[in-house]
Amino acid sequence: MKTGWRYIFLFILVFLLLFLLKRQHEDTSNHEHDSNHEHDSNHEHESKTDNLSFLLTKSKSILDGHEIDHIPPQTQHSGKYYTEDFIWKPIKLKRKWMMHSKHEPTKRASNCRMSNCFNWGRCLDVMQSENASLRIHVYPSQEEEETYLQSAHGYHNIYKTSLSYNKILNSIRSSIHFEPDAKKACLFVSRFDTLSRDPKDPFFIKLLNAHFYPLDDGRNHLIFNLFSGTWPDYQELDFLGFDPRKAILVKASCTQSNFRMGYDISLPLFDDRHPEKSPGVLFDPEDPSHDIKKKVLLVFKGKRYTKGIGSEARNALHHLHNDKDILMYTTCKHGKDWEKNRDDRCDQDNALYDTVDYQELMSQSTFCLVPRGRRADTYRFLEALSLGCIPVVLSNDLVKSFSEVIDWTQVVVQAEERLVFQLPETLRSIPDEEVKRMRIRCLAIYDTYFSSVEKIVMTVLNIMRDRIRTQSARTLNNWNQIQPGLSCDNQTFKYI
Repeated sequence: MKTGWRYIFLFILVFLLLFLLKRQHEDTSNHEHDSNHEHDSNHEHESKTDNLSFLLTKSKSILDGHEIDHIPPQTQHSGKYYTEDFIWKPIKLKRKWMMHSKHEPTKRASNCRMSNCFNWGRCLDVMQSENASLRIHVYPSQEEEETYLQSAHGYHNIYKTSLSYNKILNSIRSSIHFEPDAKKACLFVSRFDTLSRDPKDPFFIKLLNAHFYPLDDGRNHLIFNLFSGTWPDYQELDFLGFDPRKAILVKASCTQSNFRMGYDISLPLFDDRHPEKSPGVLFDPEDPSHDIKKKVLLVFKGKRYTKGIGSEARNALHHLHNDKDILMYTTCKHGKDWEKNRDDRCDQDNALYDTVDYQELMSQSTFCLVPRGRRADTYRFLEALSLGCIPVVLSNDLVKSFSEVIDWTQVVVQAEERLVFQLPETLRSIPDEEVKRMRIRCLAIYDTYFSSVEKIVMTVLNIMRDRIRTQSARTLNNWNQIQPGLSCDNQTFKYI
């Protein structure tokens, strides 16, 4: 009997071995057959393959007197995605079980910088000419979408797009930077909505990698993202079924520990209500209301977490409330299971929470508390700026929006999460003239860079242009000028 079981076990083992060998052979065959279209993440190390996708010339070029190391050739890539006849092709689903498997791990290149993960050869004209536009291509095109949907086998939801992402794409397509020809483009943006990589979001695209892989391993790509990770740990770099690879992350809630300085771009958190276009200049520095000292010093109205990420600071806020010039209103009534996590203060907090108007409260205060939420950033940051309420940021590791070019030390108060009880004394010690100057800067910075999705997108593109054409890049003083007439148009920022 034991001998019989032994033979059965050996038969199963041999069968599995043959099955795996056959599967490996199929994968190899498919890879060779689609070598002109499918992405190969190890192409930089396979120097002897016929379809080498990237050939880096280790030489120095001098362009307009500006010396740049390791410039790739200006010729078009001859590799797997960059053929003479550029055609976007989604990754084919080779196995049905892939559609039901768990989320794939993120493989973002943590050591990426502009010097080693950016294809400068695509942007040579921008470096050579001051008047050259920063050409950006959105793919797949409408024709490519229609072709793919005909064979998508019911997975039409891969093209579902949130209102915010549509605004981003519209801002790019309506700008002078838009380039319909992929072969002429310097930068790339995917048509697939990557703003939320949280499965709880209705616009989350499951297993996005099964349909889409960034061209050229993600080089020169801008991946816009507002939410990553999910309950309970909200890991910042967990994109759940999508690998950014070597793409530049244009991302909200960036932290110092994961932010690739000079490569990624920190994005503000905004929602679908944020206007696509600004109605015009909203800020008047001569408005006499700037001189009026507000009666309320500090306010906050928002969620309180009884446990988990973000709970430490928010649970302590009620101690600051004095019902005079420091007003703290919180609620634990959020989420499906809020009653399971309620504490002794919940009933009292919930009753007071609905007695005040959120926007009116912020507009009447000098400072607005902006503690971190489950993630490092919150909508409250932009909302405070728009009302001229100086943000008091309680998020120790947060990389503030566009910190590469905006001097936030002149605009906000950065506070230590563990020293929240020292806030009243700290804020009262700031001179009135300094407070007035900070309030004016809040309104001006918001009006110039954040008052619409279009301005946010154009700020991103102008940051990229300054990186690429460093010899004519704006100085930090230019970026942070505050004066009448400061505005942003669809091409570049103009300082009058």
